[in-house]
Amino acid sequence: MAQKINPAPHKNTQPFDSALPLTYVNVNRSAPKESRMSIDTVRQAIIEKVGINSGLDATLKFDLGADGAIYIDGKATPNTVTASTAPADCTIALSLANLEALIAGTLQPTTAFMAGKLQVHGDLSIAMRLSRVI
Repeated sequence: MAQKINPAPHKNTQPFDSALPLTYVNVNRSAPKESRMSIDTVRQAIIEKVGINSGLDATLKFDLGADGAIYIDGKATPNTVTASTAPADCTIALSLANLEALIAGTLQPTTAFMAGKLQVHGDLSIAMRLSRVI
């Protein structure tokens, strides 16, 4: 919920000018949530979504920093999802909690990218194709 904050009054004796703009501040900002899933649970959820043929026709890696990596080989038949850190056509760097939110559908890929919650390295079109899969 936003609260109205009026500008501080001037130190002089002039009355408050109501024509000055008001500033709204969001006071209910919550801290980023920690991941509730393990990397193995997230990997299993991705396996279920990717299936036998994801249509990616490329390799993609989720770089989760200290939590590890999840590698999708969309060129293999059937597609595979592993914990490999091999080079990929596209690498998406994000936190495990943000990947969990993407899979759950509570975080939209475009919103996450624009907000800096994920970074794409390599072929951006592969990341865009992934949004249809996940």
